[in-house]
Formats: sequence, structure tokens, C-alpha cells
Amino acid sequence: MYVYQILNAILIEADVAHSGRAEENEEHLLRSTITGVRLGGLKPDILIRSLGSNRILAVLDAKYKSTTRQPDRPSGLQREDLYRMNAYLSALGQQGVRINGVPGKDR
Repeated sequence: MYVYQILNAILIEADVAHSGRAEENEEHLLRSTITGVRLGGLKPDILIRSLGSNRILAVLDAKYKSTTRQPDRPSGLQREDLYRMNAYLSALGQQGVRINGVPGKDR
């Protein structure tokens, strides 16, 4: 909520939504072709959209853990966090349109 409040205050020309708690913003990676049952719900913490077009500009998955480079994570980010961000960007993006992704924050 802290990250959301800060972004909402400074990004006055964008719509900042705390999607992690909103039921209506849930996307799904998988659906059953037989029953239509949705599987694998996706809820990034924050979505930033353009006010004019409602196009998603950025997806944030706020984490409060160290991003210091270590032998098991040379980029500083944990593999599962990178996979999660890739899933968000793939599910929420449009072909040929860039979306920025922010997978975490250093302590």
C-alpha cells in the first residue's frame, strides 16, 4: 500500500491501481477448453494505465526483500520473481506494445 500511495500521489497523469486486492482486475493464464474453468489467477500488486487510452504502461510486483547480487541470483532477483513478472507482462500486454515491469524493491 505504501508503494501504491506514493505512485498514486506523484503520477497525476496516469491511473494507478492497486490491483492486488481488486477482484475485477484478475486475469487468468489458463482456462479449461472443456468447462471454461479459470486456472492460475494473476494479480500484480500495481497497474499503471494511461488516462486517455486505459493502456497498461507498467506492472509492479512490490517485494520487500534484498536484491543484492548473490551466487544463486547473479542479477539480484529471485528466479520465481522474474517468472512471475514475465507471466504478468505476457498476460496483460498487447503484441507490439511495450509495457514496463518492476519486479521488486531493494531493502
